[in-house]
Amino acid sequence: MAVTLGVDVARSGSDKTVIAVRRDNAIMEIHRYAKQDTMATVGRVIEQARLHHAERIVVDVNGVGAGVFDRLREQDYPVIAFNSAARATERDSSGQMSFLNRRAAAWWRLRELLDPASGADVSLPDDDLLLGDLTAVHWKVSSGGRIQIEGKDGIRGRLGRSPDTADAVAMAFWEAGSEDWYRAELERMEACPRCGGDFFVLYDDRMWRCAGCRFVAEEGGVTPARDNRLF
Repeated sequence: MAVTLGVDVARSGSDKTVIAVRRDNAIMEIHRYAKQDTMATVGRVIEQARLHHAERIVVDVNGVGAGVFDRLREQDYPVIAFNSAARATERDSSGQMSFLNRRAAAWWRLRELLDPASGADVSLPDDDLLLGDLTAVHWKVSSGGRIQIEGKDGIRGRLGRSPDTADAVAMAFWEAGSEDWYRAELERMEACPRCGGDFFVLYDDRMWRCAGCRFVAEEGGVTPARDNRLF
């Protein structure tokens, strides 16, 4: 049975790096690690990849996750870069709705898989943090008619933590994957006027945020309706 790892790499001291182990349509294990540097995270991923003979490793490459992805690729692991801010070309199961970015597409795909009507027979572990993450996130339809998922900062302010576990699970169920967008994003990076670090494009090119100091070049972001829960 095919095994996929979903890897959400911690961005700040309070966040945790989470590795979700998916076998077919079941999340078999969830591993969390706090306050680890890039190389330690790479080691944890390799440990799980070897243990489970993983065929795919989906890594969040926003911020420090890019270093984890690059190191795994250098060592010839079957790694797929997942940029939550990248433009999404996918549509929902009805074919009618599109998504603001790849993170919205991945979360919505998980939502649809968990619908009993889908027939996917997805199995999730009895995990309080995962349940809390899934039930905390809100969504809305943006002014452009696309599904938009609440940003991590808003969730952290209400939940008291980042939804790292659910992000890792959503990535574990992500089926699409290409490095084409990753190369394009690298070519488009500019220097942050505050710290000199690299910029990443977020929110469909309407907002830029530094991957290092998180300086926002243009105001914007997600302000979801509070009564519109995703799960």
